[in-house]
Amino acid sequence: MADLRLDYCSGAVVTFDALQPQHGPIRGEHHVRATPENILWGYLPNAAATPILTVDAGATVTVDTLSHEGLLEDQGRDPITYFASDGVDRRGVLDDAVDIATSGIAHHNADDGPHIVTGPIAVRGARPGDVLKIDVLELALRAGTTRCRSSARWHNEVEVCTAFCPSPAARGASSSHSPRSWA
Repeated sequence: MADLRLDYCSGAVVTFDALQPQHGPIRGEHHVRATPENILWGYLPNAAATPILTVDAGATVTVDTLSHEGLLEDQGRDPITYFASDGVDRRGVLDDAVDIATSGIAHHNADDGPHIVTGPIAVRGARPGDVLKIDVLELALRAGTTRCRSSARWHNEVEVCTAFCPSPAARGASSSHSPRSWA
């Protein structure tokens, strides 16, 4: 089992293996995996993006997502080595993250945003300007290996991460306690 830090505020460590692709419950009528063919890296879908799946209204879809951490060029584009430096063994790293990192898919830190987006998914009969309602029926934690960065191109993610929980002093911890680098 891999030790994955899940709670940024308390520093709790929970032991479990990452939820790898094709494992665990897939409750949707359709399943979209995070593969090099099914993702957009560094930008959001727009009118020019080709849907990877078209569904009828009311369909249920299970969508695999993943973090960009460990995949970026300034992190070595090697999630296994990147997370190993924090004590996460191979079982704690998602196979689809490794597949994307080694795929050769184009991504340039200087030009692209960091995030990986699975999709887009089209709804049959929907037209530009229509309002679509999406209900999130279930969320499953796939891995506990997303980290806050001390600096980033768009904003200081440490500020974003620490905004989710009170400072150590506000939690009653000693001032020598420093927050962990996990979110």
